Amino acid sequence: MKTFISIFLSILILLLSCSSETDQNDRDLTVISYNVQNLFDDLEVGTEYPEFKKYSGWSSELYNKRLSLFQKLFKKERYSDADIIILEEVESKEVLSALLDSGLRRRGFIYYGIIEDENPISVGYISKISMKTVTLHKTGDQRTLLCLEIMKNDMQLVIVALHAKSNVGDDDEAREKRKEYARHILFLSEYYERVPLIIIGDFNTEPRTDTQDMLSDVACTKVEIALSEGSVPITGEREKADGCVLYDPSYDNYMPLSADGSYYYNGRWYIYDRALVNRCLIDSAVDVSFDILGDDTASTYGTPLPFDRSTGVGYSDHFAVKLKISF
Repeated sequence: MKTFISIFLSILILLLSCSSETDQNDRDLTVISYNVQNLFDDLEVGTEYPEFKKYSGWSSELYNKRLSLFQKLFKKERYSDADIIILEEVESKEVLSALLDSGLRRRGFIYYGIIEDENPISVGYISKISMKTVTLHKTGDQRTLLCLEIMKNDMQLVIVALHAKSNVGDDDEAREKRKEYARHILFLSEYYERVPLIIIGDFNTEPRTDTQDMLSDVACTKVEIALSEGSVPITGEREKADGCVLYDPSYDNYMPLSADGSYYYNGRWYIYDRALVNRCLIDSAVDVSFDILGDDTASTYGTPLPFDRSTGVGYSDHFAVKLKISF
């Protein structure tokens, strides 16, 4: 297994606290993950995608219009009752700060952070809970994984937030890049085997019956084969989670979901946005629930409604997902 670089993010991650931490319900931990589809600010620094540069018509007015949609969305109870909201495809800390300035601080979100590296879009978070440590994990040219350590109910928990490579371009190359991510996850699941662990974000793939991608279904693939070939063994059955075999509640046939998927493409639904938890978390919890939040951001057809620059309408081509742990 490759050496994984773990760097303390005292410089790269901005943690902001405006007041004392609000009281939290120690019996529950709720984490939302949302790919907000290229949420760029209105500052041009040279790394933006072409459509978000001034010569393409991107402006402060368009940015503020789009930002306002998310500000109003995150004030709704089903979002504002979360402890932590993980956001994929955010450009800068200025975007996160602007979200909190809209009134989310009064709802308890007083901390935020983002990975600041060479990528034009990144993974960030807003939180009601202060972070004990914030680290990143990276190897080669892969996107950085954000690792958050928190204390909840006097217990240490680790949340790994990620955004895996999409299938845009070369499918074989994309799969290989996601397999690199799988090796990160295998390393972290082994390292944190005795700590409650959540791995959440946009995986850009679903579990397979073979080992050709980052997630392998243990109902079809032997665990030792998945591990030897660099895929993460997952299960939709809690009792089968053990060691490096992670439980995926979105894959659980008994888990009711409010939508058929979190991403819709070419007439088919996919659950690309998902959460994995380890055996230690299951043993520490009374209940684990997962759902897809589609009602507030759907088109008239029930599919995700992407942002349209010409009308100022829409949010993202993904739905948010919500993981709730009850202790």
